[in-house]
Amino acid sequence: MSSSAHRWMLIDDFVNAINEHRASYFEPSDLICGDESMSKWNGLGGTWINIGLPVFVDMDRKPVKGCEIQNSACGKSGVMLRLRLVKSQEDNENLQQDDELNHGTNILLDLLRPWYNTDRVVCADSYFASVQTAEELLQHGLRFIGVVKTATRKYPMRFLSEFELQRHGDYKGVFMKDGNGSPSLFAFVWMDRDRRYFISSVSNLSPGTPYSRVRWRQVEDVETNNPPERVEFVIPQPKAAEMYYAACASIDRHNRCRQDSLQLERKIGTLNFDMRVNSTLLGMMIVDTWLVYSKATGTTELEKDFYTKLSEELIDNNYDTIGMRARRRNRGEETPAAIDRGLARAGLHAHLTPTKKKRKRRDGTITNYKLQGKCKICGEKTTFMCSLCVDARDESPLGSKTPWLCYTSKGKLCFQLHIDSHHQLEG
Repeated sequence: MSSSAHRWMLIDDFVNAINEHRASYFEPSDLICGDESMSKWNGLGGTWINIGLPVFVDMDRKPVKGCEIQNSACGKSGVMLRLRLVKSQEDNENLQQDDELNHGTNILLDLLRPWYNTDRVVCADSYFASVQTAEELLQHGLRFIGVVKTATRKYPMRFLSEFELQRHGDYKGVFMKDGNGSPSLFAFVWMDRDRRYFISSVSNLSPGTPYSRVRWRQVEDVETNNPPERVEFVIPQPKAAEMYYAACASIDRHNRCRQDSLQLERKIGTLNFDMRVNSTLLGMMIVDTWLVYSKATGTTELEKDFYTKLSEELIDNNYDTIGMRARRRNRGEETPAAIDRGLARAGLHAHLTPTKKKRKRRDGTITNYKLQGKCKICGEKTTFMCSLCVDARDESPLGSKTPWLCYTSKGKLCFQLHIDSHHQLEG
């Protein structure tokens, strides 16, 4: 086994578990999006050294560099469906189902394997799109819409490029018929900021719903010193383009939620590439949770507030004790609390829990900093509280004080002293 294959084993099990779970328990919509994501990594790695990330990807068109993850997602909810790590050239050659197929076609077929013969519509960018991809997906019971740029084999690029499109929203197209004389694929060019060339096996070229964009424009002459104005542009588009743009940005939106809102890669520092990539995969699952919750409930809750509450519930939970009975302890045995550091065991029994309140300024506005109090034992500032005291305070809040206790560190035993003096835990 090569060194790179051995290092990839630190991540492969997580990816396989995600793929198997989504294929078994999640039913996507009629639209599926194919694209890629990046796990940011600035440490050691690359094919030239046997340490760190085995394959380091650095592309100008990507805002971050590191580990590339090719994926498919539900076109309506944005939930990730299947993931594939970009590994070595040997791994790509093992993926080849047919030597005559393009590399992008083989990858897309692998990302869509669990949903063969479901007649869903697949939207993908130019990395995957070609006439060959559309034909192969038809053979596997899937429809396709994609933007063609470089994979122009069998595509009428020269013919479509000769059409003169004068205004934004103009389009022209041609159809390809099968052996029975019925249309199977069609290619069209649509004018937006520049020409976009599409290949499709679904929908048609009848007028779709126009879309609008608001842009800054200098309406009056610059010499008048008048400021620019916001101008709305309404651009016609065919139904095929409307269907494509309704789903093609699902993975891009998912990436923005993970990188800009959740920000695990910025907040968790690590020198281990496997922890970085695995934390990225965990971030994808957390974003999926938010997407399902927001779509199912129609909530107006902010995304960052949801992540905060979710993390608190994951810290303080008893999910891992379902179907188990607590064993009675004899007196003299260790107390149920984790006395050595004051941490919870999956949030059970007595433990230190962080406050959920925020500090307020003198004018009453709420800050992003946690509320602090003085420890009942040593008097130092802390943001933690005794869980048993918090439960008792919630039951009878009148006359009760906030049970502040400092986090057990540097040899201090405030939590242990508090447990021994205020709570009689069953042995």
